[in-house]
Amino acid sequence: MMLTNCQEIYVQLPKFLFANYAYRKLSLAAKVAYALLRDRLKLSSERGWRGENGEVFCIFTNEELMAELNLSEHTVIKVKRELIKAKLLRQERIGVNQPNHLYLPQPKLTAQDVYVAIKDKTAKTPVKQPAAKPVSRRKPQVKLDFSQDNYSQAEVWAQNKDLLHKSGQFMTQLDAQHSYLLDQAGTELLGKWCQTPAQLSRLVGVILGAKKQVATQLQELGKEAVLEFDSPYAGEQGKDLKHQLTLTLQKYFNAIRRAEDDPNRQPIRNHQQYLYRTMVNFFDCYANEQLQAEQAR
Repeated sequence: MMLTNCQEIYVQLPKFLFANYAYRKLSLAAKVAYALLRDRLKLSSERGWRGENGEVFCIFTNEELMAELNLSEHTVIKVKRELIKAKLLRQERIGVNQPNHLYLPQPKLTAQDVYVAIKDKTAKTPVKQPAAKPVSRRKPQVKLDFSQDNYSQAEVWAQNKDLLHKSGQFMTQLDAQHSYLLDQAGTELLGKWCQTPAQLSRLVGVILGAKKQVATQLQELGKEAVLEFDSPYAGEQGKDLKHQLTLTLQKYFNAIRRAEDDPNRQPIRNHQQYLYRTMVNFFDCYANEQLQAEQAR
């Protein structure tokens, strides 16, 4: 079917990549990848995606580049290394299972590069805009549909990050005793490491499962230890338990990152299993301290 009154979508390929001595030795794949990244950066700028120093960043995963360029993951990684070596790309690692923030430093242009750019810009002919359609007076029916299929990958990522960033203010997941599991600091900590709200909920569920196991073991042994957090009789003890839990989670994430960065350490493969063991040990130690304090009275 012939489309009328439509314009093709273009990705601009800068001429300095071919004319400037510092960049013309880049592979063709690296040049096209750079053009795609610059195009994505415009969208990020419109949405106000900026790092701590105010610099605009974009998100373009290896999987997306593989699909756009029809290249293998190995080749995409090689292409990104080319751009990094040419100082046209800088990656900022954010966290586990989170896409890197990609920054595009200002290229080192010569006077000839700038002249060519200005000359090309003035040579462009104005594009005739399609005639405006008459505005309908009928009120459109609004359908609420917030499924991920209606958003781009970047939009979904931004929505998830906003929910996770504010999770400490609204999250109210309860355990069997209807006591909130984490304080605001602990919830926000988890939000920084999770990629989606579902992942955050799963992580909290693992902690609840560990707490339930320790409580069941204590009950079978005929021992009683207060593991509630917001119950009327927990008081300051419940607050201290939340604080200690947050510290333990910080140690957990620190251990994962250290194992990744230190070549002399064995990396932690199963993060969920490691979290469960960590939490069981935490609740078990806390309960034993409580029982020993009761016996000493």
